[in-house]
Amino acid sequence: VVGLSRMAFDFSAAGPGMVALVNLTTKDVQGIALEGLTSCSAVTPVPNDDAHVVVTCQGFVADTDPRDKAGIALLEESEGEANVAAVWRAKDHADVPSLGGAVSLGGSIVAAVANDYSGTAADVLVTLDLADATLTTLAENAPGSGSLGSLYFDDENGRLFLPDTTSGIRRFARDADGTFAEEAKVSVSSTGMPARHIYPL
Repeated sequence: VVGLSRMAFDFSAAGPGMVALVNLTTKDVQGIALEGLTSCSAVTPVPNDDAHVVVTCQGFVADTDPRDKAGIALLEESEGEANVAAVWRAKDHADVPSLGGAVSLGGSIVAAVANDYSGTAADVLVTLDLADATLTTLAENAPGSGSLGSLYFDDENGRLFLPDTTSGIRRFARDADGTFAEEAKVSVSSTGMPARHIYPL
């Protein structure tokens, strides 16, 4: 599955949300429409599951309210066809900030972040069940800091890693019941650069 931004060359407009299902053997390409969403370029796998992926749609920044077309979708592939299995739309949850950078924690549950640059809301890390919209806040930072980077989840060891420009790499351990508890942070201050991204080797 390939994410698609579908932006105009000059970024003045964005097309309807879509991803592409590509068969690398036959070279066949199938467009999968994500109704009501826009800018769906981020695709991440579901651990130990070859039939599902998570797609993050950011909405279009030039819209009056980008969250109107922002959301997170769970796609399911079967016999060469892909369909939307579950979707969370930001506009349907006014009490929740627009979430981005989602990574799958398995099944229909994802972790995602929301960064605030206006000074009115906290930066947050949450878990979200796409099946029923159950949301749990794992961490918050001061409003307006725009401090949370791209997530990485190590399913084998049950660890969620969050780059935080204010404190380094934050680590969360998954318990047997699926909840997360924060562990000691890893400082990267000696590099002189804030933590923004983390990738496995």
